[in-house]
Amino acid sequence: SGGAGGAVGGVIGGIAGSVVPGLGTSLGAAGGAALGALIVGVGVDKLMLELEEALHRETFREELLAPIHAARAEVMAALEG
Repeated sequence: SGGAGGAVGGVIGGIAGSVVPGLGTSLGAAGGAALGALIVGVGVDKLMLELEEALHRETFREELLAPIHAARAEVMAALEG
């Protein structure tokens, strides 16, 4: 993740550095840091969504299956009685 930000920062710095040498280093560092932060932020969001899904999957499954089990019990009771 951070490696991609650093690589892009290096490209940005190289391009800007060919015009104004000091500016290239500053832009490269700033661009790499910004992109790295964005990539890390997206990664954290993805991880949080996966964690939430894993924690609530069983609850969601039970909410979906409860009416099915209730209907099945009613049908079985009607068939037996």
